[in-house]
Amino acid sequence: MKITFNYYTPKLYTHFKAADAQQEHRNFEKQHREFEDDITKIQSQIRTLKLEINKLKQQTRKLNTNVKNLKDKNNTLERDVSKLKNEY
Repeated sequence: MKITFNYYTPKLYTHFKAADAQQEHRNFEKQHREFEDDITKIQSQIRTLKLEINKLKQQTRKLNTNVKNLKDKNNTLERDVSKLKNEY
């Protein structure tokens, strides 16, 4: 039976360790890029949502103005009806 050892010379060991470190660094850079892409996407979604919020605020103001105008018209009509009732 032959026994083999996984023994690297110090030079090879250093080479493999350096290769592992480079691969780990590449993986880290890839994760970092993905993280930055996610941040950019989230910022874009936030901008889109802010625009939607502003549109909704504008629509709300228009609707509130319309409601106020309708209430004013209703009050005017009620006064006119009341006057007509008093006349007859």
